[in-house]
Amino acid sequence: MGENENEVRVRVLIACDDKGKNNAEKFYVIYNKLFEVEYNEEISDFDIAMEYAKTGKMSHILYFIDEVNLRLSSLLDDMGGYTVDVTIDDLENVLSQNDYDNLLKSTLKYYKIKSWWFCLCFNYYIRDPWGRTI
Repeated sequence: MGENENEVRVRVLIACDDKGKNNAEKFYVIYNKLFEVEYNEEISDFDIAMEYAKTGKMSHILYFIDEVNLRLSSLLDDMGGYTVDVTIDDLENVLSQNDYDNLLKSTLKYYKIKSWWFCLCFNYYIRDPWGRTI
């Protein structure tokens, strides 16, 4: 079957300043497991990365500035996308929350299949970040 032309593909460009190289390499390994990723060590300027991403039909840019900061851009929005400056900790927290959510969903799905009774008991003890029982 052919690809749906309206389907959004997540294609991430990872680039960095010299000071951000360690984190760029670290997050390349993580993101490459989740999405289609290109890590380009030759790009060391955000504006060049933006042009490269646009011509390469990328959906996102992770541009690592140093050991603490990065610039995250989304090119998907019809209004031109957005760019925000965030910290490495922010990005790690988002990834950790997504991993937690995925683990929780897969665990509950597994136990629902194996034993509906265990799932009912298990659900009683699991709470989301807002304190609600899931």
